[in-house]
Amino acid sequence: MISRRTWEDMDSPKLDRSTITIRTADGSAINILGSFKAAFTIFDRKGRPTEGKGCCYVTESTDLLGLEWCIQMHDYKELREQYNCKLASAAIENARDDIVNRLKTRFADVFSPGLGRCTKTKARLFLKPGARPVYRQKRPGEGVRAVASILDERPLIGCTLCILSLTLQRVRALGFNAIQYYIPWNFHEVYEGEYDFSGMRNFTEFSRIAYDLGMYTLIRVGPYICAEWENGGLPWWLLKKNISMMRTSEQRFKEEVSKWFSVLLPIVKPMLRQNNGPVLMVQVENEYGSYEGGYTAWLRDLFKSHLGEETVLYTTDGGSNSLLKCGTVPDTLTTVDFGPTAEKKINSSFADQRKYLPNGWIVLWGQKSASLPSPGEVVNSAKYMYNLGANINFYMIHGGTNFGFWNGGETNAPCITSYDYFAPISEAGDVTPKYLGIRSWIKSIPDWKTQPLDVPQNNPLVPIRLLVFSHPLMTDCCRKKAFGNVKMVPVDDLTQPPNRRNCISSPSPMSFEQINQPFGFVLYTRGTFMHSYNGKSRRSVDLDDCNPGDVLTIFVENQGRQTYETINDYKGILSDVELDKNVLHGWTQCKLDIIHDYADTSSSNAQGAGKYGVYHGTFKVDVPTDTFLNTTGWGKGVAVINGNNLGRYWATEGPQVNRYHAVQLNVIKRDFS
Repeated sequence: MISRRTWEDMDSPKLDRSTITIRTADGSAINILGSFKAAFTIFDRKGRPTEGKGCCYVTESTDLLGLEWCIQMHDYKELREQYNCKLASAAIENARDDIVNRLKTRFADVFSPGLGRCTKTKARLFLKPGARPVYRQKRPGEGVRAVASILDERPLIGCTLCILSLTLQRVRALGFNAIQYYIPWNFHEVYEGEYDFSGMRNFTEFSRIAYDLGMYTLIRVGPYICAEWENGGLPWWLLKKNISMMRTSEQRFKEEVSKWFSVLLPIVKPMLRQNNGPVLMVQVENEYGSYEGGYTAWLRDLFKSHLGEETVLYTTDGGSNSLLKCGTVPDTLTTVDFGPTAEKKINSSFADQRKYLPNGWIVLWGQKSASLPSPGEVVNSAKYMYNLGANINFYMIHGGTNFGFWNGGETNAPCITSYDYFAPISEAGDVTPKYLGIRSWIKSIPDWKTQPLDVPQNNPLVPIRLLVFSHPLMTDCCRKKAFGNVKMVPVDDLTQPPNRRNCISSPSPMSFEQINQPFGFVLYTRGTFMHSYNGKSRRSVDLDDCNPGDVLTIFVENQGRQTYETINDYKGILSDVELDKNVLHGWTQCKLDIIHDYADTSSSNAQGAGKYGVYHGTFKVDVPTDTFLNTTGWGKGVAVINGNNLGRYWATEGPQVNRYHAVQLNVIKRDFS
């Protein structure tokens, strides 16, 4: 038994009239639209197939329980008659358990370990001979007239899947029919050979949730993604491989890319539309037209070798003929990104094939203003392009947050922690005037298949149940609350490393990459000469009041590797350090882990209130909710709450002073510190 939606996805095979009557466990009738003959294969949890033939029934139900299907079989006709589904409430639990126990004996594969109860069973259906190939006629992405873009790295970080469902509901309420996200290589392989696709990194579940809500997905797998993300998505440890030219056909780079895609693409393959999955298209690289061509053809062939020849691949490049000339790859779709503009400019630009419609722009530390399109400009540009027959992708539709150390940098400054991007749905999940304008326009389009839903409420109180360490916890989602001022007290001094095991000695200074420090901070010391000082970049520094026996200490921060122009952005002290034109030798560099090295905040240290200190504060809440941390009056640093890195703050530089804190980051502790 399949749903109407699955039947439509199969090109709506002709239905025969059905006289069968099916009821749910509580006795409610299920409306059967009809049936068709089908050969099917059911795979168990170990991938072993069971072949069969029979009638496939199409139902209006959106929640097909395995129990509903099982009790229609002839072997269980007597079982159905034996139990009246209208039992008194006190007897329902026992009756259900008795039925399930019997079903477990009969259908052992369905109830194999990991499923628990008979809920959903996945079945791969094949139409009878002579029928049209499933989905083949749909290529390339039929019906995608408005595509939403929401980045994997932004909303997924620090989010639970139930929160993601609420986020995606807001996108679906706009009337969108697809969602797009990145898969950053360095997010899933922080350390070489150690892969992580769990929790917030579970992109397959993200696509599943979107599909359940009625949206397909497009994925941008890189290997380079840009996205104002740390190192453009390339792992920091590639910088240790002595690869002279990243993103080229250099053999050592291709070997590393091949190893990564041999892990990633087999996970993507079952998600593709031709395999009955939610993914319509896969992007090759990102804006490669800015460089020489050649290596993207190798990527295309690599993708197809893992995903299949029928996979729809596409490229995205900047808005000029010269960029497209290098970025276009044969046998892929060509798309271009650009912002809201005048109709004349849109007409001339469509000669170069355009797709993306940014709603805002990135913001850098120290940036004082930004020129942004108004809601009217965004809607008018989208409306004009749609009338020209264009497929449209809004970038971004939902703002995000660079939690931790994942922000990237431009050539002149790093990106701020917020990636709100002035999106129609804000970083904190609130709908904006842009949202209302886009939704109103889509709602006015005749015969739009995915009609907009009711406008979501801002700052709602939505009780949700989170499963944390196998214990259910009720908490509030989406509501935001202020908790007043928090007194901060000094507890430690960063110039005194608590863990000397993380220190390495060498004749000359070593980079972050050489000592295996991906992100954060390194403390360099060269004793004994003089007092400590602070240098922002390579420069000459005049030091006063220096005495023999003083220690030279240089505190270095990785503010985020560049995402564009250079992708060989090494961090740390990368040259000799001279004192009065004499090169200094004999250095010690200590890796600082702000999460673990300074986790003990039980005792305060008033002497830790120097330039590089650790401060601690505590506040209590009855029920965890979303909130913001206001850093006005602070200097520069990193904010950590209950072991979760909220990202950087730099209140003295601006423009961002408030740090978004999502409820799902801290759902266990009622004391926040």
